[in-house]
Amino acid sequence: MTRKLTPILTILLTSWLGQAQINLRMIPHVTRSGGGFLTEITCNNVTRAKTSITLRPYTQNGEPLQPTTLDISGQPFLKMSADEVFGGQEVSHFLVDGHPLITVTVGYRQVTGGATAQVQESAKSGQLFALFPGEWDLVFDGLAIVNTSDQPADITITHVQANNSIIQASLSFQVAPMNKQLLVLGDHFSEIPKSQFRIHSSQPIRLMSLRGSYPGAPEGTLFECDVINSQQVPRSLRILPHITPVEALYETQLAFTHFGDTPTMLSLRPVTSEGEVGHSIQIEIPANGLLMDEAQSFFEDTAAYVVIDGPDDCFVSASYRLKSGFGPSAQVHETGISGALPRESYVLYQGEWDRVFDGLALINLGDQTASIRAVQINSQGETSEIRTLTTTVAPKSKYLLVLDAIFQDNPGSQIRMVCSQPSMAMLLRGTRPGEENGVLFQSSTVLKYNGSQRFEEGTLYACQNGSDQVIAITPQGQESVVANLTKPGGLAFHDGILLVSEHTAMGRILALVPDAQGLSTPLVLADNLPFPKGMAPQLGLDQGIAVTTRGDGRVIQIKNEVPMELASGFTDPFGICADDSGNLFLGDFGDGLLVKFDTQTQLTSLLMDGLNRPAHLTMDRTGVIAIPEDHQISLYDTVQASKRREVFVSNFIGTQDLSLDSAIAFRKALSILVNCGAIGRVHLQPFSWQPINDKGGPAIEQEQTLFGIDAIITF
Repeated sequence: MTRKLTPILTILLTSWLGQAQINLRMIPHVTRSGGGFLTEITCNNVTRAKTSITLRPYTQNGEPLQPTTLDISGQPFLKMSADEVFGGQEVSHFLVDGHPLITVTVGYRQVTGGATAQVQESAKSGQLFALFPGEWDLVFDGLAIVNTSDQPADITITHVQANNSIIQASLSFQVAPMNKQLLVLGDHFSEIPKSQFRIHSSQPIRLMSLRGSYPGAPEGTLFECDVINSQQVPRSLRILPHITPVEALYETQLAFTHFGDTPTMLSLRPVTSEGEVGHSIQIEIPANGLLMDEAQSFFEDTAAYVVIDGPDDCFVSASYRLKSGFGPSAQVHETGISGALPRESYVLYQGEWDRVFDGLALINLGDQTASIRAVQINSQGETSEIRTLTTTVAPKSKYLLVLDAIFQDNPGSQIRMVCSQPSMAMLLRGTRPGEENGVLFQSSTVLKYNGSQRFEEGTLYACQNGSDQVIAITPQGQESVVANLTKPGGLAFHDGILLVSEHTAMGRILALVPDAQGLSTPLVLADNLPFPKGMAPQLGLDQGIAVTTRGDGRVIQIKNEVPMELASGFTDPFGICADDSGNLFLGDFGDGLLVKFDTQTQLTSLLMDGLNRPAHLTMDRTGVIAIPEDHQISLYDTVQASKRREVFVSNFIGTQDLSLDSAIAFRKALSILVNCGAIGRVHLQPFSWQPINDKGGPAIEQEQTLFGIDAIITF
């Protein structure tokens, strides 16, 4: 059944400004007043920085309106209705102008109820896309196409049938620069099971797709349908994170999309929930082809996720649909990782738990057992609950969890999760069991960083306080200045963000991310601190950053606008690190101590004494702390509560820092020692922590002479 819906889509999907630049940050859609839908705008501040963000609204015809600047200092997120943000202006779309660590999300919801559909700001254009249609007797599929170039875009939409890839129909039209075309696929094409739409443009465009219930449906459904952009970056690790279990209410169908002009092969390795890898299967995909079939046609019933190997112009997707009853399908696409394995945190908007559930499917990509902790933050930015979800996710295994079975229903909240190992997660939202009209779709997660650049694996960053610079040294030995600061004295890295402390009487804590020029403008997290030094993110950045302040002998927490004291009375607090439970481990440079601060009991306990000027601390993923001292490195195992001294003795006077390549296991890592004496050298040399009393050490592989080195980090 085909329904004409173009007037309804005009209400749902309105214009966003096309520009000659193809990487503008945009929100494509603000619902029109009286149109039956509401729009909420959320500004996400994952670092709780002292900053603001400017939103630049436009009418449907591209006319600029009065911009709005929102102060979000110290808040994890700020949520307001579009009318509140823009003062009642009839806004069609808006641009986002601010630091890349501050991201924006919009949520659409029917006035009469239903679950909220979140859509992230967009900063990626393309010229060749693919998407799968829904079941048009139940839902509509609407598109918004924006020409972001300065030339007219000739666009063709082709309907392709799966398995034999026969072109059933096509639609061609032209979109002028800075204009947007709205259409409903069901107004122009017939419904064909197991099919796909290909969208080709002669110019870079933005493409947005929404799937929703027809007006008058008893329980409205509206969610974003993710499209395949053929111009995605190359992926070094490719995974389809979720195959529904055979006993689940939903079944999985697989689809293989190929954009290339010659036939190709894909290799698929199914993996069970316990991490057992099955036999690889080879699938041949024809040129510009599309294959679709049930997951059980390819794998045994035990397959929980799939590892993919093949050319970058092929994409693997999964479609979930209710086994019995009525409900539209929802597609998800493979997830790719470029470079080092991530140690990610995940941020989810809580759904309307009286109507839907929120599920988590997380894969442990590391080589150690993983723990997962989560915090629920309410709409006022306050922490409602902190939970340890599990401590037993085995390497390469998959963990499933329904979040509303763990947390209290607190509408408007965010749930932020941190895994102790490199991981990959998918957040799924679905109707509850027993509903005749059910749907399971991928829930949009909060962007932590909006930018095309990423930290390069193996690059060394160093604080050069003698020249007030943060420098980068590539694995090939190339050196560059990435930031000019005042007495940079400490570094920490977490989840794609580089943290720097300025070691002055009125020091600051700064956050930086990569951009095309090197590193972004520093984002101030805290200021007016007395000689801040070491930093340790706690439960991600969501529960703050523990900072040592040498000027007053304290450990403070940077979480809100006013820093909070955690512990005091130290002679010279220097290095600090945190375990997966948020407990802090501190080195007192003056008294030669290693102490633990328990964040639950607020008690401090002595772990080691007699250390020789312990400096920056580093903890590995197994809970072992490396303590650089003059002439040696000591270890402390926080799990076994055991001490190891004289692990490695060097002839470098004033060794103060040790950084580890986070992409590989701690005991096989490339270790980096720093001489903070008069010469100021950075020495790169591999060595094993075993045997414990090896005092000789290997030969130096690389040495780089710098000036006034005070802290280093690599990842």
